[in-house]
Amino acid sequence: MADNAEDSTQRLQIELEDLAAAFGYTATQFKNELALWGWTFIMDEATRLSHVDRWNRNSSLPEKERMREAFVTWENLRDATQQFIPSKIDNPIPVNRHEGWLYVLHDGNAELCKIGCTASGAGKRQRSLIGAHGVPLRNVLNAKVSDRFTAEKLCHAHFQDRRRNGEWFAVRPDEVVAFIRGRVSWIEIEEAR
Repeated sequence: MADNAEDSTQRLQIELEDLAAAFGYTATQFKNELALWGWTFIMDEATRLSHVDRWNRNSSLPEKERMREAFVTWENLRDATQQFIPSKIDNPIPVNRHEGWLYVLHDGNAELCKIGCTASGAGKRQRSLIGAHGVPLRNVLNAKVSDRFTAEKLCHAHFQDRRRNGEWFAVRPDEVVAFIRGRVSWIEIEEAR
């Protein structure tokens, strides 16, 4: 009798792979399904929190006005995520995935400028391009921008008629620098002298 009682109190040990197989998934597929469910729960909670915020902020408005669409904020997402995985998130700092560097390289032999962007720190991508190019390149400018894709697109559109190959343009370095200084919203700028 003691043996039966001991057997019934043993912990059940099931691995993720076992549970996944029970539902006809591989472990990876099951993890992906669970991740999507988790994301859905977080977004639903963040949406609910955004409505609560809107309701509370606009308490003086009539109910019909207070019920309008609310938009999820970073704080709503953070608070919702903390409810589901509180041990993993203390006070996250929002990451601007578009922030980065706009750079200009100059090939003095071909008299072409490369206008590109990178997420990595100023100079890292540029140094790799300079080393791989085969002819001397000069790093003319590195500009930290809040949206590297938009900044690059703006420059490419402005110099479109002088595009030679990909991101290479038949422009003088000083023209590109003047355009970036005057028309691109930059955070900081490092210009080669």
